[in-house]
Amino acid sequence: MVLVSNEASNDISFIDGESDVVLRSLPVGKRPRGLKVSPDGSKLYVALSGTPRGGPNVDESQLPPPDHAEDGIGVLDLLNLGLGAKGGIVTETAALQPRGSTALQTKLPSGNDPETIDSSPDGQLLAVANEDSAQVRLMDAHSGALLGTVPVGLEPEGLRFRPDGRVIYVTSEASDRLDVIDVNERRVIATLPVGKRPRNILFNPEGDRAYITCELAARVDVVDAQAHRMITSIEIDGTPKAMPMGMALDASEQRLYVSLGRAGEVALIDTRSLRLLQRIPDVGARPWGIALTPSGDKLYTANGPSGDVSVIDSRSLQVVRRIPVGKQPWGLSLVRVRGG
Repeated sequence: MVLVSNEASNDISFIDGESDVVLRSLPVGKRPRGLKVSPDGSKLYVALSGTPRGGPNVDESQLPPPDHAEDGIGVLDLLNLGLGAKGGIVTETAALQPRGSTALQTKLPSGNDPETIDSSPDGQLLAVANEDSAQVRLMDAHSGALLGTVPVGLEPEGLRFRPDGRVIYVTSEASDRLDVIDVNERRVIATLPVGKRPRNILFNPEGDRAYITCELAARVDVVDAQAHRMITSIEIDGTPKAMPMGMALDASEQRLYVSLGRAGEVALIDTRSLRLLQRIPDVGARPWGIALTPSGDKLYTANGPSGDVSVIDSRSLQVVRRIPVGKQPWGLSLVRVRGG
């Protein structure tokens, strides 16, 4: 199942990963962006925000004040949404929500303007990037109890637990830096300068390497995730100018796919040589969220302005389908359906 957060229509679309057809879209609350499936596949966490949407060509001084009552981490119970039913169809009971309600099981407190969220590998902790307040919130994944807050750079964007769960990497897009948080000590233990406007973070499964997309630098920075030091930068050359956003790594750990935002393309990088192999053109309008199936045969991108999700055949590197979803699709996540 492919899950898509639609920032402007306040819902989550559920796409059947075999047929690539939208089965349902469920309301979840204001401005859903970051998504995270719990390690056991039972819950979906979604970052919700009452801060008005800005972006390119928007005079943010003219926007209404934020409504922080709408902020939170929405929790959907995936096991009771019918995702385990034969064919992966969402049940009518879950889909037919009363007007004005949501499909959420609960909403956990999040701090101001949560944008991205991650779960510790054991599923016990959640970490939330609070963009407005320049901090990371650590909380109990079950009760939502606050365990601590850690100041980081301005406008934290990307956030990820290292696979061993001991540290969290956080990018701050307005400070052009990467902060490393010790989870047990709940403090920053290292800070690295990275390329301009860093966005997302991706660790390899071993946790010894991290990739950082740097939107305005048109590159991917590669970091030694044990020593917390820069290894190199991978320049994404070509026209139109690359604006790296999201990433997906294949099972062989040799092919790194990078969505290029307003360039409308996806880059393919060889992680052995740390070089750009090629760019996949005409992917969609500003591809941001990106996800690769476990088999590696299909790649999905969330294309905000066009309100659709592209399906790319990873062998031919061609777009084979575009799936209409909600308004301004932002985040993508995959979950395996029980029995599916």
